[in-house]
Amino acid sequence: MKMIIFLVVLFVIVVILYYMKKSKQKQQTNQPEAQKSQNNVKKTVQDDKFIYDLVQINIKARIEDLPQTDLIEKIIDQLTDLIPQMQKKFPEKEITWQTEKIGSTYLPDLVTAFIALNNDKRKGQNGEFRQSLESLKFELTNIYNLLSNEKVAEFDMKTAEISIRFSNLLK
Repeated sequence: MKMIIFLVVLFVIVVILYYMKKSKQKQQTNQPEAQKSQNNVKKTVQDDKFIYDLVQINIKARIEDLPQTDLIEKIIDQLTDLIPQMQKKFPEKEITWQTEKIGSTYLPDLVTAFIALNNDKRKGQNGEFRQSLESLKFELTNIYNLLSNEKVAEFDMKTAEISIRFSNLLK
């Protein structure tokens, strides 16, 4: 069983790294050489840490055999698809930062707090935990739709909504 989990996690890591590398290659074609080199160093460090953190959350969920692991993985997939697009199209927008924060703060804090509960408390909090995860997934879907339709004017409103909605998520 542990071998299967390891192989699945390894596969997820490889897929995530492939898409991140593919996204970086697209970004490089639009920048001058000096800027490319400087941006590559910063982005690689940030992207690698971000991916590592998401993989750690995935591993924790699988090791704990959380019933919401599939939902957590869907959120991680959304983040790894959405964030490179946001960084490319709207690097200076707060919605990009807020989207990154979902993956770097809100999701990890939520999963870590739930894992820290004993089994009895987990059972009692299971519905609320699932609802919080569904909320994250819903917001990422909304952000993706805004991005796809390039509704830039709505980004600021969505940023404020996310900030208010998830800043008190674990309280």
